[in-house]
Amino acid sequence: MPTIKRLHKKKTDYRKHGNNAIVAKIYNSQAWQKLRNAYLLQHPLCEMCLDEDRVTAAEEVHHIKPILTGKDEYEMQTIALNPDNLKSLCSKCHHKIHNQMK
Repeated sequence: MPTIKRLHKKKTDYRKHGNNAIVAKIYNSQAWQKLRNAYLLQHPLCEMCLDEDRVTAAEEVHHIKPILTGKDEYEMQTIALNPDNLKSLCSKCHHKIHNQMK
């Protein structure tokens, strides 16, 4: 019988967000942790790699529209917790996207 590998919680250094307390609060919330884990279970493969005909396990969840585009805490939380705004990625593809955004 196939088994599902348990996701390990990864501690992230949220200082890269300019010490944004709201972003840190969102990422540390139980709502985000549950959504992130559920999304990775539903989308276990990197979506960018699949588009390029490669099969790679997803390790991270990317926000298509960045959280910091929200004008206030409520809007930022709405962006962060919208499952339609998420994409599962491997670390390599996630870094590639963020490097292109800079």
